[in-house]
Amino acid sequence: MNSLILDAKNVVFDVGQVLLRFSPVDFLPQMFPADIAQKLMPPTLFGGDTWLRMDEGVYHAEEAAEKIAALAGDSNLKEPLLHFMLHFAEQMELLPPAHLIPQLKRMGKKLYIISNYGAETFAATKKQFPQLFSQFDGMVVSAHEKLLKPDRRIYDLLCSRYGLDPAECVFIDDLAANVQGAVDAGFKGIHYTGPEAIE
Repeated sequence: MNSLILDAKNVVFDVGQVLLRFSPVDFLPQMFPADIAQKLMPPTLFGGDTWLRMDEGVYHAEEAAEKIAALAGDSNLKEPLLHFMLHFAEQMELLPPAHLIPQLKRMGKKLYIISNYGAETFAATKKQFPQLFSQFDGMVVSAHEKLLKPDRRIYDLLCSRYGLDPAECVFIDDLAANVQGAVDAGFKGIHYTGPEAIE
């Protein structure tokens, strides 16, 4: 196991592409007929900053779906977009860091989440994976806080809310900028690029 994890009192995880696989390119063809799936493929679904604003809590899922459909020039895409947002968790699966959770608990580590996630999409994901999320000691979700990684305030918020010393925390994220944000806030950081990053 990575020495930064072994040495940390608190292990803090991102969700998408760290604990759970999030791959719209793979999910869309499983969720829709080919013609609809093709229309929703990136960059349509993730074009512009509308998805980020949903993660930031500026838009609810329905508002975001409506805006993305308008940007794509096809109002008929709103319902498929909204369906994707509320149901993509059904296509997700556990990634290797998630399988470490029981072992980390046995080792006495405290476990936390900091994730950029929309309110409705996160609720659906928690519902899909109740056993996974029940093992965490605390969570900071961007839409709930109106903050996005790598804004330093989201890392500071985790520490102030749960009484953590950032020097005793390691943060694991698949995006290097988010890891750097945590390091700037005093955490240790691991850029998750695959199972070897945590070994």
